[in-house]
Amino acid sequence: LDAAERELTGAQATVARTDEDLADARAELAAIAPAGSITTLQAMGERPAPGRSGSRAIVLTWTLVGLLVGLLAAQGATLAGWVLPEAGLLGLAAGVVAALAGIWIRRSSLPNASVPDPLAGSRTARLEERTERVQLLEDRARSAAGRLLAAEHAQEDVLAGWRTWLAGHGLPADIDRETAGRLLESSAQVRAQIAGLAAVRARRDQTAASLADFESRARALLAGLGRPADDPLAGLEMIRRDLHSAVAAAVDRDRIAAELQRIDAAEVANEAAKVALSGDLAAILAEVGADDPGAVRTAVAAATRQSEVERAIQAAQDTLVALSGPGEAVSGFQADLAAVGDLARVQSELADVVERATTLEHHRTAIFESLGAEREAIARIERSAESAELRQQRADRIAKLRELAESWSVTSIALALLRRTRERYEREHRPDVLRAAEELLASWTGGRYVRILAPLGKQVQELERRDGVVVPLTGLSTGTAQQLYLALRFALVDHFARQAESLPVVMDDILVNFDPVRAERAARSIEDLATRHQVLYFTCHPGTPLQAATTIELPTLVKA
Repeated sequence: LDAAERELTGAQATVARTDEDLADARAELAAIAPAGSITTLQAMGERPAPGRSGSRAIVLTWTLVGLLVGLLAAQGATLAGWVLPEAGLLGLAAGVVAALAGIWIRRSSLPNASVPDPLAGSRTARLEERTERVQLLEDRARSAAGRLLAAEHAQEDVLAGWRTWLAGHGLPADIDRETAGRLLESSAQVRAQIAGLAAVRARRDQTAASLADFESRARALLAGLGRPADDPLAGLEMIRRDLHSAVAAAVDRDRIAAELQRIDAAEVANEAAKVALSGDLAAILAEVGADDPGAVRTAVAAATRQSEVERAIQAAQDTLVALSGPGEAVSGFQADLAAVGDLARVQSELADVVERATTLEHHRTAIFESLGAEREAIARIERSAESAELRQQRADRIAKLRELAESWSVTSIALALLRRTRERYEREHRPDVLRAAEELLASWTGGRYVRILAPLGKQVQELERRDGVVVPLTGLSTGTAQQLYLALRFALVDHFARQAESLPVVMDDILVNFDPVRAERAARSIEDLATRHQVLYFTCHPGTPLQAATTIELPTLVKA
């Protein structure tokens, strides 16, 4: 659609320009030829007489020389400070004078030659030249009309294809391409959601079928077991509990059976041991000459007590030997003990000594306890000093934290104020270049982008749309990015002209990536820039919407 529209616009511009050039050429031809002479010249192919070929060559040669002299004179007058109309008149006069003088000198030098009328030859040449130009422009007009017709047919075909495409996708015929793309994207998302919903419904139906099959099998099982089948889940739960109880009972039964087998085996083993022990008991009773086991136990107990007494006597003797020494010392110690008359008094004194020793032991224990308490008090004092130091450190840390918190609060507030001040400064003291570029960009985009975001000391980073959305440079389309660049360049051109001087501005098809609406708006800005600067615009697109002061068409280069 864009290509067809550009081609149609270019064809219309070409037709209009060709018609205008043809009308000018016909007017010029009519101005230099009498009525009816143009038709006669075209029909009869009138040519000058052969005898005048030399004069025609002289006229053409000096006409070219006069044209060159006029151009040089006009350029010199322009460089000397003359305005363009005066310089053009001066160049025209100089060229005419040079051409006439050269023709006159050249003809006067020809021997005995008949001097033809120079004005008649010049008029004939101009008439032929204008006639050929009219014919050439008529051919161009026919070619341009054919191109326009082809462009109109092509646009109709493209529009028909676009409407067919819209109808094939179920879209209205008057919808634009961007909206159609968004609708298709939204429809694709909806189709994906519908497909997901269909999958969920399929899983739901499959689950419902599985549940129905499970309920039918559960009812059949319950009916086979003689259980009520009205509520399959409750019936299966009852079966599960009964099965669990049955399994637990089976486990208990197996455990009890194993325990019974172990008891039976132990009973058999005890009976065998009892029989063996009965034989051993009879042999023991016969050996000791006792009638029953009770008499044997009484004799064993008496022998045990006798052994204990003997061990006590032996221990006492060992003590005497240890106290007195071996040999005769034992006999002397026994005699000393026998000489003691009042054993009760000695035992009483020994008891007093033992009591004093116990009292001293208690006093010693109390002293040790007091010493331990003193040591604990000292440790407690030391610990309290350490805790005081720790409390002091804690207080110092809290004070430091409060100081840091206050510093952080002040810094945060200052940073927020600085950020707000910077944003306000950037809003209120934006460079003239950015303000001018913003105005141009807003004009070209129809107010879609209203602000160029460039923080202080940094390059342009983002654009702000009319709805407040910020778009990074990487998210811009090729056309919008080129429009931003062009707006900045236009603003820089005006800024440089204010600071230094105005220089020529050269552009090469800068509107090629613009859509027709934005290209039209940008063309108006170029025309406005041309009122303050010399603008040279190069393009190979005839449909460029630019009303130039001077248009120069260069011939098409054809490869050999």
